Amino acid sequence: MRYLLACLLLVSGLVLAEQNSPETDFHWQIDIGAVLSYEQGLVKSIEEYDQQLTIHGVISGGLYYKRFFIETNPVNRRSTTIGYTLHEDDKNVVNLVAESLFERISEGAQERGNLLDGIDKRRNSMEVGFEYYRTIGRAELKLSLLHDALSNHDGLYGSIDWGIPIYRAGYLFAPSLFVEFLDSNITDYYFGVDSHEASAQLPEYRASSAWRGGIQLYAERPINEQWSAISFARYAKVSNEISDSPIVAGRDETYSIHAGVLWSF
Repeated sequence: MRYLLACLLLVSGLVLAEQNSPETDFHWQIDIGAVLSYEQGLVKSIEEYDQQLTIHGVISGGLYYKRFFIETNPVNRRSTTIGYTLHEDDKNVVNLVAESLFERISEGAQERGNLLDGIDKRRNSMEVGFEYYRTIGRAELKLSLLHDALSNHDGLYGSIDWGIPIYRAGYLFAPSLFVEFLDSNITDYYFGVDSHEASAQLPEYRASSAWRGGIQLYAERPINEQWSAISFARYAKVSNEISDSPIVAGRDETYSIHAGVLWSF
């Protein structure tokens, strides 16, 4: 994430400086807000607020300069992403992107218990590759194919997202389905247990290629010109290659429910 934030600051400085010229291709849209959340993560010894109600801030939106962009949107599963649009027409968009998809797992990151004692640090990732959007009637299809750019897990990641935004009487409803494919390099790096890490409570484990998939629903209702009420829920299930890992300790699903407000400025 520190690499993405550094790039964010750099590009932000460049595009804001460009605003001083009479003609500019720069524009931005940022929404900020707060949500009440209830979540279950995958690695329960890391999740401090696992299965508890919490309040936290959210940022959604992006900076855009010609074909370059920086976006973040926790609602549609878009992490902080730096990208360049290679092609765009009425129905198709092809982007070159860099984003961080996997969080750090380490002994020091666990917030309760000692399940992760003795494991090597699994570092944050940065994946680079291509994403493709296509409009099919009212539906939106997104395909992604990304590879590790930092040589941490050296893995290949692919995803398919399909959703339909529905507008009714001022409301926005956006149901979507997603499936992600993780090759054996990714799953073994994050969820495998090497022989030198093994213990009585954390046996040796080699993870092979896996998938995770789920469903999401987003709803938004404008309150006035700047404020909107939002809610979104997400459910995901992982394959046995991940849930069988001692690091995961048998969990095969994650879910989250959120409700709050957004302010557009």
